[in-house]
Amino acid sequence: SLTDGLTNVEKRKRLQTTRALFMTIERRQVKEALLLNKQNKEMQR
Repeated sequence: SLTDGLTNVEKRKRLQTTRALFMTIERRQVKEALLLNKQNKEMQR
């Protein structure tokens, strides 16, 4: 039915947005981890 098709589209859109959100969060975490590593190395010197 039509409503099923609409819900599928909505689900797909939601999946894409959550995936994009996770990607940005992961990237941010990686950047922060790299910065922390840099700071730790400088501290050890």
